[in-house]
Amino acid sequence: MAQVHVRLDDDTKEEWQQYAETEGYDSLSRLIRKAVAQERNGQATNNGTAETVSMPDNVATSDEIDRLGDSLLKMVDRIENLEKRLEVAEKGTLEPNDKRAVMEALPQEKPDPDTVGYEKGGEPTLEHPSAGVATDGTAKSVAAVADEPVAAVRAFLSESAHRSEDMKAEKIGGELRFWVEQ
Repeated sequence: MAQVHVRLDDDTKEEWQQYAETEGYDSLSRLIRKAVAQERNGQATNNGTAETVSMPDNVATSDEIDRLGDSLLKMVDRIENLEKRLEVAEKGTLEPNDKRAVMEALPQEKPDPDTVGYEKGGEPTLEHPSAGVATDGTAKSVAAVADEPVAAVRAFLSESAHRSEDMKAEKIGGELRFWVEQ
């Protein structure tokens, strides 16, 4: 819907608003629309015939528009709040709970391209929390051994491989694989 803005001094605006209230108009905007329609109906002609302009009943009042604007602002605030909460939640899923278990699940040598899966053995202990090795070095196998989300393990291993000299990452057999060289 198009808008027209009218500049008035404060006294004139107050006078018009009081008149609108006294005469029963819902808003100053409605008064102005009605006045324009009446002016046009009284003076406009089309080939000698008076032209009429109707005043729609379903035109939103300025109060209604203000309420809609307020509602939209509240919705924008809620969306921004949800985006912040989602960002925090995503960060939580992109970091494993037990980084030590993830590191211990890595193979100690470069995985063979034909190697698939992982070996899980024994019960986890304080010394060996993962109790197994991801023999193929994939994030999926490391996550299975360490009992962590795959996305969190993949993000952690990718970041760690760039920082550490001992940890390696390479695409082997079409998959990104990780290992620790001793």
